[in-house]
Amino acid sequence: MLIENPTPTESKTLIPALLVQGSPADQQKIDFLLSASPHQLVPWPGNPDATAHDFLGGLLVARPATNKLPIAAVWAHPAPGATALLGKPVSLIHGTHGFEMDLKPPSMEIQSQLIAKALKWSTLEWSGSSTCELLQAVAEPNDHDFSSALQQNGLQKLVDLVYLSSPLLPISPPAADNQRSDVSGRPFCQENDHGVFSVVPPQIENLERWYRLLAATYVESRDCPAINGRRSLTNTVAGYIASGTYWERGWVIGRDLAPPSFDKSPKHSRNAVEVNPIGTDFGGMILADHPTNDFMELIYFGISPLARGKGWGIRILQEAARLAQQNGRSRIITAVDRQNLPALRVYAAANYTALEERTVFARFFTVSNPGFDDTPRIR
Repeated sequence: MLIENPTPTESKTLIPALLVQGSPADQQKIDFLLSASPHQLVPWPGNPDATAHDFLGGLLVARPATNKLPIAAVWAHPAPGATALLGKPVSLIHGTHGFEMDLKPPSMEIQSQLIAKALKWSTLEWSGSSTCELLQAVAEPNDHDFSSALQQNGLQKLVDLVYLSSPLLPISPPAADNQRSDVSGRPFCQENDHGVFSVVPPQIENLERWYRLLAATYVESRDCPAINGRRSLTNTVAGYIASGTYWERGWVIGRDLAPPSFDKSPKHSRNAVEVNPIGTDFGGMILADHPTNDFMELIYFGISPLARGKGWGIRILQEAARLAQQNGRSRIITAVDRQNLPALRVYAAANYTALEERTVFARFFTVSNPGFDDTPRIR
């Protein structure tokens, strides 16, 4: 079996078959990839430094020795936030209008060969490069051949994800006396009890605050703990920015305004330690919009360790529902680690129900910038 890049003629029908053509932006991607020179930068956001070569070099086909026509294909390409996606190998049918995808997957042997070549290419291109920290692939729970082929080629199982959905029920607007504005004049979302939720878009003056919040909420997190410390905060935020349709009001931070408390345990008997200073960011969320499909995606939801178990989780989800409904959406979609039982209980209490499950496999590259000196680019 020969594994190689498709010819330019083959790519003209192969790329449209592999890319979902659901919007004008999708057609823009196809048109660009079919006409660009290797060094040209991609015209859509999310990977401002990626070139056409980065996208097409990992597009591979399998040809039998007795037949020149490709029978299967796989695609590894950059994704937002210095990550890369390895797609599932697909079988190809040769119709009157070019290539089409067959519902029957390739054999496990062919899948393994395609994945091995894609990983070899991506390692040579991206290992140690600032353009990629993580390559990941997503498999359905019953797709044992794909999962086995990934593991045979050195990808580690990262997490089992449960995808959840919550319909947006009518929510009464907050009372007028609970509405305030921050120093910039941007309205707070809502204030209740001792906490306040405010819109904090990922602009340069707010990035350090987001980095600190993310670092704090990742501590002892049960949501995909295997990835903690394996990606830079800069690229993590860049990935969030590029998810779905960027929506400024979906970037929300919760601040605890309760009186400060102190740790007076024996080990701190001489000097009480302030564990809950007034005005502490206790958690937050990020919502990305998907207007074409009429839903919001909750792409980040975190609470710092000292604030867990105090009811903030359900309040954040209620605020997410209020914001999504205000933006005219009918539901919220999110994904959570199947082993994160506390989070699953909070989601259940907020009327989320399971849709499906997926398993994520990954290969990590060097984290070139573990800090946050760079500024993610906002669309």
